[in-house]
Amino acid sequence: MAGSSRLVVLAPKALLPGSDLPQAATIEVDVTTGKVLDVHHGLKPDIAGGAEVLEVDESKILLPGLIE
Repeated sequence: MAGSSRLVVLAPKALLPGSDLPQAATIEVDVTTGKVLDVHHGLKPDIAGGAEVLEVDESKILLPGLIE
């Protein structure tokens, strides 16, 4: 959405720290800095508020993290 500096990524399959198996996750990203703000277990589209939402295809596995 216009003006939002946050992106909410809904990933049916993500590899999260401490797990070897893909699981559903919601990742909040600051689009200005590129930093991951928060990682939530499960798909939580309701936390988007006015933020842009990106839905990852179920055939893909997301590896959330920050590369500096």
